[in-house]
Amino acid sequence: MAKEEVVKVLGFWVSPFVRRVEWALKLKGVDYEYIEEDIFNKSSSLIQLNPVHKKITEAAWNALCSFGDEKERAIKLTIEALQKTEEELKLKGKQFFGGERIGYVDIAVGWISYWLPVWEEVGSMKILESQQFPAISSWMHRFINHPLIKDNLPPRDKMVVYFKGRRDVLTSEPHGWLRI
Repeated sequence: MAKEEVVKVLGFWVSPFVRRVEWALKLKGVDYEYIEEDIFNKSSSLIQLNPVHKKITEAAWNALCSFGDEKERAIKLTIEALQKTEEELKLKGKQFFGGERIGYVDIAVGWISYWLPVWEEVGSMKILESQQFPAISSWMHRFINHPLIKDNLPPRDKMVVYFKGRRDVLTSEPHGWLRI
């Protein structure tokens, strides 16, 4: 009889992308082993998974790490994208994007419900107003309060401290955001 392999998730506690994987595995009832990684001092296991670049690329948080007109443009673009999402949710009239249960699209955009409010706080900005986005706001509440999601989120207070520190580093160095 062949030995069954355990699914291993290599992650960084504050990554919304790692949370997506965890949420999907939990919703599907797949057992897994979580291995915390230090993305600034990558293990050989992590490097082996990405042998070409030997680094993890992170998205630049334009609205979070910019100022003045550039920040306003980034906020405007984000709001425009959210307006399209709002209309899609209104048209469907369902609890979640795919129907009455959490599905793939919910997992893909689920970070909005927890990370975006933290980034708004850290960046001293407001992007997602509940009056302007009632369908998204309602969806966020349902998504974030689902037991499998709620029980698998990083501590908010630690996230705020982490992202404030990252923002300080990224905005204090010339072109620091290019070297995340």
